Amino acid sequence: DRTGAIEYVNPKFTEVTGYGVDEVRGQNPRFLKSNHTSATEYARLWATLAAGGEWRGEFHNRRKDGTLYWEMASISPVRTPDGAITHYVAVKEDITARKAADAALRHSLEQLEALRATIADLLRERDLEKLLQSIAARAAMLLGVTHGAVHLWDETTERLVTRAVTGYDAWRATVVIRLGEGVVGTVAERRTALIENDYRASTLAAP
Repeated sequence: DRTGAIEYVNPKFTEVTGYGVDEVRGQNPRFLKSNHTSATEYARLWATLAAGGEWRGEFHNRRKDGTLYWEMASISPVRTPDGAITHYVAVKEDITARKAADAALRHSLEQLEALRATIADLLRERDLEKLLQSIAARAAMLLGVTHGAVHLWDETTERLVTRAVTGYDAWRATVVIRLGEGVVGTVAERRTALIENDYRASTLAAP
């Protein structure tokens, strides 16, 4: 209605959100919000509607079970023959899958660009330390972490030696690790990626 209270939702709304008609009748749609959309955008929405215009945009909302979903929305005023606004109608499309596909595509493109840049460094860079530093920084970016390091195997000491770091203090460059010791030592010993607690590590075994 004119105050924003829900009078009717169709079956698709129930399918997407998990809420039935009786659960939402009389409520303001804001109960769905996940706080992703800013207060400024909501103010612009209502200003547009109050002025008789149509608002279009996206919402990142929360279902009844607590999971999040994306929707594309178009909200328009409903008028009487003399132009008075009596209601608002919202037409929405669930675009959660589209958003996920777009994010996956962007990540793939970022990976390809990082690989291209790393290959370019391998062909151009003659300074091993600078090359390893570049690899550490790009790997951290692709994994979505703030800290990263590259460790090389030292045949003389039979230890892993940290050779390049990103996001760490300088002292990390002197760390020496035994096989099987900690996350990095375990990854090196197993030759496989390891996910433990909130740590993510991977290794690249060279011949």
